[in-house]
Amino acid sequence: MKSTKFKKTKYLLFLLGFILIIQGCDSSDDSNDNNLEGNLGDGETIAQVNGQEFAAAEGNTSGLLITIPETEGFYIFTISSAIALNESGSSRDLLSIGLAGNNVNDLRVGEVWDANSETQAVTGTYAEVRNETSEIIASSELEGTATFTLTAIDRDARILSGEFSFIAQDEFTGDIFTVTNGRFKNVSYFEQ
Repeated sequence: MKSTKFKKTKYLLFLLGFILIIQGCDSSDDSNDNNLEGNLGDGETIAQVNGQEFAAAEGNTSGLLITIPETEGFYIFTISSAIALNESGSSRDLLSIGLAGNNVNDLRVGEVWDANSETQAVTGTYAEVRNETSEIIASSELEGTATFTLTAIDRDARILSGEFSFIAQDEFTGDIFTVTNGRFKNVSYFEQ
């Protein structure tokens, strides 16, 4: 039986991912409310969503690693990307992967997160925003199918790459979105 802690964590990952992709990837907003240094989102993302290409160009993918000091290494890591469909950025497609685990030192090349793990959590989110209105918000939390493999990481430079896939379901419509051949490449991330 799955741990209640990780079921709650996956739900939190979904919410964090949704908030970050809706707020943080709005290409019409150049502000940096968190006063983070550096360029937000140096990496790129490629995936297939229901057989259609999702390709976020360089500069449209970023990550955030949150560690909880009181827990001896518990972490939440979200990587989000966006494709603007118009000049204002009010219409966009978004992808997000959320990871969680008990030990931040698990963030190493070759580590695999699986939705069915007892010790780690992974959640994929796909969203479509049209004229600043969320038309689709699909999460793998509802389907229970997601994987992520870390293929490269530089903790000092805060850059990572990885591969992912997930099946997400829109809670309101029931529509299924199958995300395959997903790859984050050279994504800059921030730590809090």
